[in-house]
Amino acid sequence: MEAVDFSGGQLLIWEEDIWNPIHKHVGSFMLVAKLEHRRSGISYTFINVYGPPRRAGRLEFFAELNDLVDGADDCFIIGGDFNVTRLASETREEIARVWYEIPPVSLN
Repeated sequence: MEAVDFSGGQLLIWEEDIWNPIHKHVGSFMLVAKLEHRRSGISYTFINVYGPPRRAGRLEFFAELNDLVDGADDCFIIGGDFNVTRLASETREEIARVWYEIPPVSLN
């Protein structure tokens, strides 16, 4: 997936001696590859995501991910940068605030 603005793009690679590619797809926010393990015959769907860094586009991002996994009978391995936090305490501003409030510790 090509880089956009300051986003560095995405890469999804595999060892072809070990994995047989069954299906590949480039979405708006993710790279998808369904690969079959050559020795076991078991297939997995690998999804590498890069979510939008701002709220705009998040509904489309999660809709795209949902469309891929909803009702599918695959083994999914999903990773990447979702660019979302579960809690307000996980935001960069809150982490920075807490970091500066930690008292210095002597290591002597």
